[in-house]
Order: sequence, then C-alpha cells, then structure tokens
Amino acid sequence: MPTTDEGIEDIAHLVRYCLGVPELVAEFNRLTGCTLGKQRTVMERLVDDATGYTAEWQRREDEQLRQFTAFVVQCVLLPLAVA
Repeated sequence: MPTTDEGIEDIAHLVRYCLGVPELVAEFNRLTGCTLGKQRTVMERLVDDATGYTAEWQRREDEQLRQFTAFVVQCVLLPLAVA
C-alpha cells in the first residue's frame, strides 16, 4: 500500500505527463475557458511588467494549474482506477 507522500508523487507525475499532452490541455482549456500553457508574447510580458499585472498573471496560472490537477484526477485518474 503506497503512503500518502507516494500517492501525491504519483498524482504529480501524472499531472506533469498530462501537461505534456497538447490535445488534453487544449480540451481542458476549451471546456473551462482557461488559457493553461498559453505563451505570452514579449510585448504582452513587457506591458504586464510595466503595469504590475505579472503577479495577477502568475496567480491566474496557479489557479488554472489547480483546476487542471482536479480535471486530471476526475477525468484521467479515477476512470483508470475503476478499470
């Protein structure tokens, strides 16, 4: 029986793997309206830095990553556990 830490590491590994599947990330973004994985242009980053928006961008990315983790658990991990 895996310990809690091992279980968390397994989920973290699965989430990292899923982040590398462009189709899965694209479908998550489509279903949730998120922009996970979207690269900002140099101009967008400069404007964000100048206006102090970078911290907000990081907060939003962190929240989207939490949502993606829940999505992976619900739509990938749990169906695999039942199978």
